[in-house]
Amino acid sequence: MTGFAGAGSNGVGAQIIKSTDGGVTWAAPGNQSASFNIYLDAKAESSTHAVVSGVISQDHTVNGNTFIPGGPVLCPAQDIGVVPVTKEFALVAECTEGQGVYTSHNGSTYAAHIVPDSVLNSTAGAGLVRYGAFPSELTWYVAAGTFPESNNDNNGYNKVHQKKRVTKYVTAAAESYELNQETQVGDGPVKCSEDPENCFAGAIVKTTDGGKTWTKVWENIDTGDNIYNNGIHCSSVDHCVAAVEGDSARILLTVDGGKTWTESMHDPDSASSLVAVHMLDEKEVWVSGGHMGNPFEGRFWHSLDGGKTFTKEAIPGLYSFSFDMTSKLSGFSVCLTQSSGVQLLKYRHNNTAATVMEWL
Repeated sequence: MTGFAGAGSNGVGAQIIKSTDGGVTWAAPGNQSASFNIYLDAKAESSTHAVVSGVISQDHTVNGNTFIPGGPVLCPAQDIGVVPVTKEFALVAECTEGQGVYTSHNGSTYAAHIVPDSVLNSTAGAGLVRYGAFPSELTWYVAAGTFPESNNDNNGYNKVHQKKRVTKYVTAAAESYELNQETQVGDGPVKCSEDPENCFAGAIVKTTDGGKTWTKVWENIDTGDNIYNNGIHCSSVDHCVAAVEGDSARILLTVDGGKTWTESMHDPDSASSLVAVHMLDEKEVWVSGGHMGNPFEGRFWHSLDGGKTFTKEAIPGLYSFSFDMTSKLSGFSVCLTQSSGVQLLKYRHNNTAATVMEWL
């Protein structure tokens, strides 16, 4: 029944909103930190303990009502996880110490688990770290990638204009979200060897000792595919699904801990986008995104066979770039619409239709 989201409003700035009635109503709890921020993700470990990631600070609460800044400053994290057993928050980010996973018990102080450059090969374009999956206390996956202009100025964060490139399609600003419709595949040098901060490349790295050591389990650099990684999620240490986009949109599947990956879905349309992944169990998987044509089409790819095959469930007029399933019966999606800006959708399941999305 309790949830948190990063939000904002004209004349006020960035806000954290909270629901205590299953998403029916939302309000901003009091005593929030400075409103000049850009919120990228939210994760609740319980109804009173949550972290909301911003490009300036990582705000957290220990009572469910008062949010205070903490953790690394100017360290934008697009994805936050919770580590099983330890219940630590895990930011996937590039901070002063380097890029990797930053964990915290309290949401205030963080320990760095750095992915060595020798593993990620960021100088060849495989970085930056973007999303993570935490199927066990010790086994974690991190998806990394770059796309034209994504790396410039502190992990895609422009301090002068207060903007953060979330994907090649979307920029989050202090006052609004913008669509990067002017950014087409092929902007800038394609070869990462020419300019590793202005190319397409992707990789997935894995740790089995809680971030002490890392190995690369998938990469696509300078192949001509022009793709990079977004969301990744796992139902076990061996079974994971990952989203890829760029010149094409793809869903990747592994059932052997990353030793091999297969494509479950391949959309060659460069206007197609895939962002978030959620595995509810060994069988049911959701991947969200959309088509950035005219008109928009929000897309929720659904699998009931563990990610081997997917069916598309579409909603016209919007683009989904953040997606959270809290159970088989309930979920939420942050969407951009062509008509009214940012919207929050709620998913509910009934006996007559597998999927119903409604505006909140």
